[in-house]
Amino acid sequence: MFSRLDTTCKHRSAGIFVGGLVILIQLGGFPLHSNAQVTESLHRTLIAKGDSAYYPYEFLDDQGQPAGFNIDVLRAVADELGLDIQIELVPWMVCLEELSSDKQDLFTGVFNSRHLADKVDFCLPTLRIHHSIFVRKGSSIKSLADLSDKAVLVQRGKLMHEYLPSGKFIDRLVEVKSPLKALDILSSGQYDCAVLPELMGVVLIEQYGFVNLKVVRPPILETDYGFAVKKGDRVLREHLNEGLGILQATGRYEEIYYEWFGIHSKFGRFQYLAILKIAAWFAGPVLILIVWILVWSWSLRVKVRSRTAELQTERDRAQMYLDIAGTIIGVIDGVGTIEMINRMGCQTLRRTNQDLITQNWFDIAIPISQRDERRLWLAALF
Repeated sequence: MFSRLDTTCKHRSAGIFVGGLVILIQLGGFPLHSNAQVTESLHRTLIAKGDSAYYPYEFLDDQGQPAGFNIDVLRAVADELGLDIQIELVPWMVCLEELSSDKQDLFTGVFNSRHLADKVDFCLPTLRIHHSIFVRKGSSIKSLADLSDKAVLVQRGKLMHEYLPSGKFIDRLVEVKSPLKALDILSSGQYDCAVLPELMGVVLIEQYGFVNLKVVRPPILETDYGFAVKKGDRVLREHLNEGLGILQATGRYEEIYYEWFGIHSKFGRFQYLAILKIAAWFAGPVLILIVWILVWSWSLRVKVRSRTAELQTERDRAQMYLDIAGTIIGVIDGVGTIEMINRMGCQTLRRTNQDLITQNWFDIAIPISQRDERRLWLAALF
């Protein structure tokens, strides 16, 4: 889940994880930050800013207070690390205007994009968000290819504004201030479609009763989403990443996730159960048998989906622990083929994780004069 490459390497170590055995080879280094840097960066009130209308990720509640998934995760990180963070949610365009200013230390939720990469440093992602097309029921739009002559609603300044420039995929972009505004305009019969985060759009459609709208699947884009700090503030970024790692390890992250995103799936389950009750009340024995089969099938799918999610979570957690380590740690097989490697390894070897997987560790990381000796040493471990 968490995978980011840091282009600066001040503390270098190497390590290999083989069959449950971790071997760390210290290459030398020195502290990443002085105590003065840490004190100046963290021992004060930090200002965090975010979007005031990006439900359910970040928004102002009925009392005008910051709320949402991003806000709860940030507060949990602050509690774990003992940070004093003041959260301010404002219109997204105000956030964009203040990206390079000194009015804030971090942002509660941004998409990892080329457009923002030169203005902020991204933390480890907290979510992978799918963006999908939303249309009125009866629309002929089925995919991104159908937008070439269409007018598309997007939120001003967000990721889709960068990903869907006018003239490339579509005829015209129509920018609005919020996702809710985009769906409201689309529901009224104006323009052809909207492109928004899928979960957000589905929740807003149900919450505000846009019964004439639907989502087009599959999604057209999936991207990382999470905290970001001012460009160059490596101290704060590393502390936030550490806090995210703690939340993952303790299970607090999963608790926050299901507090927010479990609500939507529960709504669907309750609606499904209500239909089953009505059918069971009025139907005969044959229909009851059909309902029982449907319930059993649904339960089985839920169990399979849950187990799949657990396995993916464990793999993501393992990758996260590798990535936050200050040494090179990887997983290789009996002949030296790389099966997993952390961010420090990618940074040191100056390659992406995708490029390194299936490569031979000895061929790319060990001097020629030492390869045979190291291969014999590895073979003796198996």
